[in-house]
Amino acid sequence: MKNLILLCLTLITASAFGQAIKPKMMIVPSDAWMTENGFVTEEDEDGAIQKTFEYAEAFQNDPILVGIINKVGGLFAERGFNLNDMAQEIKGIQAKIERNKIAGRNISALDELALAVAPDIYMYLDFKIADAGMGRKQVSRFSLTAIDSYSKQTVANAGDAGPPNSGVESDLVAERVLAYINEVENDIMGVFEKYTTQGRMVTVEFQVSDDVIDYECWDLYGTEINGEMLIDYLTIFAEERSIGAANVMANSSGETVTVEMSIPLKSAKGRAMKAQTIALQALRDSGFKTLYKMRPDEQGLGYCIVNVTECK
Repeated sequence: MKNLILLCLTLITASAFGQAIKPKMMIVPSDAWMTENGFVTEEDEDGAIQKTFEYAEAFQNDPILVGIINKVGGLFAERGFNLNDMAQEIKGIQAKIERNKIAGRNISALDELALAVAPDIYMYLDFKIADAGMGRKQVSRFSLTAIDSYSKQTVANAGDAGPPNSGVESDLVAERVLAYINEVENDIMGVFEKYTTQGRMVTVEFQVSDDVIDYECWDLYGTEINGEMLIDYLTIFAEERSIGAANVMANSSGETVTVEMSIPLKSAKGRAMKAQTIALQALRDSGFKTLYKMRPDEQGLGYCIVNVTECK
């Protein structure tokens, strides 16, 4: 039954890509550009330096960046990619970002954006424009790096400096994009075609409260659900929902269990699947429901925490 369901979901996704539907993309200024142009703040948190990239400030104060991002986005849109406008979307989540800071919730602006608009790809755009003399300018540093917004893995990377030219900044960068866009597009589509048959990696992490441990209802090798040791029940739960083999890892105390698994891009209803999809299935699972109260905490498209809060 598991194989039949996953096969059906795989065929749904493969059919969509067979119709040339391309991943949703968001153009993001690179970390190097943000740092170089002063749109980063640093805080010392218990001896560790925490960097925060101030994207809203960058888009508000640098019209050249906005023009370049729009130009580059237009080039990918012409190729059939569905573009999210980061400059506009960041405005919609700014209040939530500020609430996170106040509450001490450690989730990045990019992950909040991902939860709000669900891009498949972050296309990091790195560039530096230098004076080349005689009224000309040069893109002295340039790269495009496509990052899977679920796994945070690089799926494409290309770029190099360009020749001196007398054009405006957005045209100079656009020329660099056009030099590499075929390579980048082919790499992206190659990875996503593999996703249609092999699934996309997500992580669901079970975090168990001290009360649950103290009440001894969460013992990976002592607690049983439907005749299975808890660790085996967790593994079966993951394997039944993973296209490939699931990886279930527990820390020494058993208070944290990390499940890495590959899931279809789309559900049977054609909806995008994500880590939270699996977390919610855990909350609805009859075996878990019998013993535990659980609460999900979505940290990103590819990462969701399941807080095991109480024994029943």
